Formats: sequence, structure tokens, C-alpha cells
Amino acid sequence: MAYASDTYIQHASSSNIFVRAWRGVAGFMVRLMENDRRLKQIEALQAMSDAQLAERGLRREQIVNYVFRQYMGH
Repeated sequence: MAYASDTYIQHASSSNIFVRAWRGVAGFMVRLMENDRRLKQIEALQAMSDAQLAERGLRREQIVNYVFRQYMGH
């Protein structure tokens, strides 16, 4: 009986317009973040060696602060 109830709840929630709308918004936000230039910059810096980062005056643990410095008051 619990299985039938769980199946019904999953079906009911997936057909709910608010749930579908939220999933759409969440999917949009994920795509937006994946295409964000700052995220791409972080990925590029993370791909560098420690020596390459040092040439830029950075340490690995500083990458996020460096990329978002304008928002962090630096």
C-alpha cells in the first residue's frame, strides 16, 4: 500500500503546474550559472598548475575570491 501511495504522490507532484514551473526556473538557473563568464574563468584558473597561478600572483585557494573580488569589497 505504501508503494501505491508513493507512486500517486510522485505522479501528482510531477503534474502540478507549480512543480513544473519551479523545475523550469531551476533548470534555467543551472544553465545560466553554467554559462556565466566568472564560472568559466574559475574553471580556467583551476586547470592551471600551481606554478602558473604563482606567475599570476595567485594561490589556488584565492581563485574564487579573485574572480568575485568586485562583489566582495576587494
